[in-house]
Amino acid sequence: MASRLVPAAYLAGIVLVVVSTTASFADNAVSSPSEACQSYMAPLIVKTHLPLQTNEFLNPPQAWGTDSGVVVNAFVGLLDKQGKSVEVYPVVDLSASNTIQYDVLGRCKTAAAVVKLDDATTRHVAKLGALKIPSIPYFFLKIPVALRTPNQYAGLNPSQGDKIQQLLDRFADIGRSAVKDFVAEIHKRHMDDTLAVRFSGADVRFIAVDVEQKLINERLSKNARIYFGRFYARALCAWVNGVQENFPNVTVLLYTTPSTFGDYLNYALPTENDCLHGLPVWIARTTSDAGDVIRTSHSVIDKYSQRLCLQSAGNRCILHQYSHRGVLWSSSTADDPHLPHIDLDRLFPLKIVPDSAGSQYVRQ
Repeated sequence: MASRLVPAAYLAGIVLVVVSTTASFADNAVSSPSEACQSYMAPLIVKTHLPLQTNEFLNPPQAWGTDSGVVVNAFVGLLDKQGKSVEVYPVVDLSASNTIQYDVLGRCKTAAAVVKLDDATTRHVAKLGALKIPSIPYFFLKIPVALRTPNQYAGLNPSQGDKIQQLLDRFADIGRSAVKDFVAEIHKRHMDDTLAVRFSGADVRFIAVDVEQKLINERLSKNARIYFGRFYARALCAWVNGVQENFPNVTVLLYTTPSTFGDYLNYALPTENDCLHGLPVWIARTTSDAGDVIRTSHSVIDKYSQRLCLQSAGNRCILHQYSHRGVLWSSSTADDPHLPHIDLDRLFPLKIVPDSAGSQYVRQ
C-alpha cells in the first residue's frame, strides 16, 4: 500500500519557517509523495526475534541501552481502523548522542527535526538547514537528584501546609532558574528567531520542553509520587510562564511520557498546573507495532495516554515518538544495540480551538 507519509508540499496549510537557516516545509517540497524515501505503514507485523519473513519487523524486548521500539529503517506511516492512510509528517528528534547521516534525512524528505539544546545543537541546525529541514529546539527541564528521593515526600500530608508551600516555592525557583539557562542557550546559539509555524492565518513559534524525570525508587511510596508530581508541575509552570514572558509569541510543546503524566503531573492541583491547559503534547510512547499512541486496551499506560492526550477539543498529542530504534542508514533485520539509531516521530496536522481559558492545540 502506498505511504501517506506526507512530505513538505502536503502540509495542508501548515508552513514551518526556520529563519536562521532559511528552511521551510514548503522549501522541502517534492512533486509527489512517491518521490520520498521508502516508508512503511503501521500497524506493522512484528516479531520479538530473528529470523524475519517478508514484511515482518523486529521489536526485541531487550532495550538497546534505554531505547525501545520497532527496529525500522524508514519512517512509518499510519492506517486508521478502516485501513485508510492517515495524513502524517515524518519527523526525527536529535541530540549530541546521535550519529547522523544528514543526507539520508534529506533524501527521505524529513519534514522537521526537534533538536536538543546541547553540544551538538549548532551542528545539527546548520546541517539540517542546508538540507532545508526545519529545526525545533527542545530543552531538558532538570530536577536535582537531591530532590528526587522519595523519603522526603513520603510522609507529607495536607496538614503540613507551610512545608508544602516551601517545597512548591523551591521547585518554582528551579523552573525560573531554568528559564535563565534556556534563554542564555538560545541567545548563545543565535536562535531567537529560529522558527515560526503558520497555519490558519496565525503565526506561532514552537519550543519543546522535556519533562520525564521521576523519583529514584519511585515505587516505594505513592504519596511521594503524588507530592513530587505537584512540585514538578510547579517547576514546569514556572518554566513555561517564564519562557512565554521572554518570548511572548511562543507556544510550548510538552514532551513527556504517559507514566510521567499519570504517576506525577496528573496529581497537581488546578492552581499548580494551570499552565498545562491547552499545551500541545509531544508524547514518548514506543508502541509495539509502531501504531498510534491511543490504544483501546485497559492497561495502565493506555489509560494514562488517554488522560494525557484526549481533551475537550480533541487529541492534543500532535507529535508522537513511536520508536527509539530508527536505523535509517542500516537494515531493519539487525538486532544490534550498537547500531547507530535515532528517534522517529510522526506529526499530525493540527488546529487551534479557542476556549474560555485560551486555546487548545489538537489534531485536525
